[in-house]
Amino acid sequence: MIEVIRWTPVDRGSLVGYADLYVEKMGLEIYGCSLLEKNGSKWLNMPSKEYTNAQGEKKYSSVVRFRSKEHAEAFEKAARLAIGEKIAELEAELLKNSHGASEYAPELEEGLPF
Repeated sequence: MIEVIRWTPVDRGSLVGYADLYVEKMGLEIYGCSLLEKNGSKWLNMPSKEYTNAQGEKKYSSVVRFRSKEHAEAFEKAARLAIGEKIAELEAELLKNSHGASEYAPELEEGLPF
């Protein structure tokens, strides 16, 4: 099971946001995974560090990587599922809180001219 420790939405270009993940079975925490989406396709990038190559171009190198393609695909699938569930949970909480405001202060609604 993968737990999302923290989700930070970004919505900049193809970048949807960043996730910090906890892999319960291994006791492993991974900080700074990025979720990207383009043309209806989503994918997860593991944390990486930026460097400049000999031609002066900005490049990125993975900090964490799987040796097996099958393991990488299984991890990405589980991580995207966990992130999707976390986003849904946060959206439901936000919706609940925005609708719950009138329950706590009904007298304010009655006195508003709009």
